[in-house]
Amino acid sequence: MKHYFLGSNTPSGFVGYYNEANKGGNRLFILKGGSGVGKHTFMKNVAEEMKNNGQPVEYCHCSNDVNSLDGIMLPEIGVGIIDGTSPHMVDPSLPGCFDEIVDLGKYINTSAVLEQKDRIAFLTASKKRMYNRAYTYLKCAKNLHDDTSQLISACVEKNKFNEMLQSLPKTLVSCSKKSPSKVKHIFASAYTSSGYVDYVGSLLENKHTAGIKNYYCLNKQIMKAIYDYALTCGADMTVCHSIIDPSHIDHIIFDDINILSIDEHNKFCEADEIINLKDIVNKDKIMDAHNDITWNNQHFDELVEKAVSIMSSCGDFHSELESIYIPAMNFDGVNEELQKVIKKIHGYIL
Repeated sequence: MKHYFLGSNTPSGFVGYYNEANKGGNRLFILKGGSGVGKHTFMKNVAEEMKNNGQPVEYCHCSNDVNSLDGIMLPEIGVGIIDGTSPHMVDPSLPGCFDEIVDLGKYINTSAVLEQKDRIAFLTASKKRMYNRAYTYLKCAKNLHDDTSQLISACVEKNKFNEMLQSLPKTLVSCSKKSPSKVKHIFASAYTSSGYVDYVGSLLENKHTAGIKNYYCLNKQIMKAIYDYALTCGADMTVCHSIIDPSHIDHIIFDDINILSIDEHNKFCEADEIINLKDIVNKDKIMDAHNDITWNNQHFDELVEKAVSIMSSCGDFHSELESIYIPAMNFDGVNEELQKVIKKIHGYIL
């Protein structure tokens, strides 16, 4: 089973790829409704039903609570279900043709929750404020990360590096040019209320795995070169974005090879082939920068730990919100919606 994140907490705030969750599929169901309306249970029940019918299921976890789901994907029949509420805020792009809203919020007894409107507003604002604090610490961590990148970049043997940028993509990527690339954008890892969580191992197919190992600032340029070359080849791929900087790529998974970026921030190290970047770095220069790099990495970890600590404290706000909404829900109505969606999905199974 594949597990991953469609959204993640980053130095830029919450970043997601929900609008691309089921691009090119048959149907995307967008669940609406706030805390406690049963979105996670809804998706979990659909997943169990489909698994019992022999359908592969991909699980998209919530980066705020890794034990909850933000979505499920049924790749063989091109169906997806995602949580379309804040902070995801997904709306239909082709209503009725492809996207369909399933509003679980309509089963809330509004008179019951109106009595606690002020408490709900307080909890919601408190949760948002705490996450903004966490993002501030992640932003500080990224500043140290960027400084380390500059230190390492100054130590690179430019000619050797440029040769690698030219040759490595052609070595690793099969060029077919059959049609434009189909690209799926996700996060393999996330900073969550439980700490750093990495699902990259679940994404790796039984095929050759190449790990580009050592310096993130160099890895990101190499991964970009591989991605650009793959687009010219028409290669289909799953692109796993960096949680330190979502504009950069951590891993790319192709039909015939897994390519992983492996450094101090990407902990997964199992690979059939290791491409080590130490050979393109001047040893004397990197030794001169060693103390500063070590200091930056140490304090980077401390800042991330502080951000995670703040995120974990938000669980109490979320739990109290759920305790208000759950008793006010008509779950018989939610179950009726569940059965309607399951019936529609069965219609896509040949």
